[in-house]
Amino acid sequence: MAYRILVPLDGTEIGKGVIPYLRHIVARPDAVVTLLHVLPDLTEYAQPHIDSEHGRAATHMRDFISTLELDPDRVYCEFRMGDPAEEILKYAAVNAAALIIMPTHGRTGLTRLLSGSVTEQVMRISHCPLLLSHECGDQPPPADGQHLFDRILVPLDGTEQGFAILPTVEDFARLFQSEVILFHDNRDLSKIGGSHSGDNPSQHIEAQHARLVDEGIKVSMQYTDAGHTAKDILKAVSTSQVDLIAMTTHGRKGIDRI
Repeated sequence: MAYRILVPLDGTEIGKGVIPYLRHIVARPDAVVTLLHVLPDLTEYAQPHIDSEHGRAATHMRDFISTLELDPDRVYCEFRMGDPAEEILKYAAVNAAALIIMPTHGRTGLTRLLSGSVTEQVMRISHCPLLLSHECGDQPPPADGQHLFDRILVPLDGTEQGFAILPTVEDFARLFQSEVILFHDNRDLSKIGGSHSGDNPSQHIEAQHARLVDEGIKVSMQYTDAGHTAKDILKAVSTSQVDLIAMTTHGRKGIDRI
């Protein structure tokens, strides 16, 4: 069964930031890649304008494929028209995508709250995992894609929603021989809501640790009592030289998300 990877493109250069990660993941022999470009609704425009926009998108796709240097038989190109987030989610559901790979602009503050992004909309609603590439600028990923997933940090809060990321983490750990670090904030993570597996989140996280060890995965645990979840996660990324953060989102929106 094919491992279907969906890569939405918007015609901008930021999309190329996912290429090192994509090269690494498609090393698995069952991987196939679909590049999806969603054009805006052009139904009210004249045909020459529609053809021009479609041609520009097609050129960008060809350039992306050339840079990717992947076997053409494993790459498919699709075009849709409409709302980008809706079309991405629809395509992923209908075609049983195993993974969506997208870049994120890393917007913060009022700009993010007011405008959001296509990536964020997809992340909140998608039922399949997303791999998000954040363009930090100061430390770009290696072009050869090596050592991108050596150490995976997995923040867990003891809820069933939090544990839902573990099957994806296990797949990555086996494929890339990754070390997995289970991270838990005793003071803060347990307060974010959701259905706990029991009264003691740490106990259940430790049970997952034991299970992963039994599965032959290299895994360790980190605890903190600082109570500043986001800052603590970022600190752990730096001090533990983490390559990938794997976590779930509760999918909140509107006032709850703010």
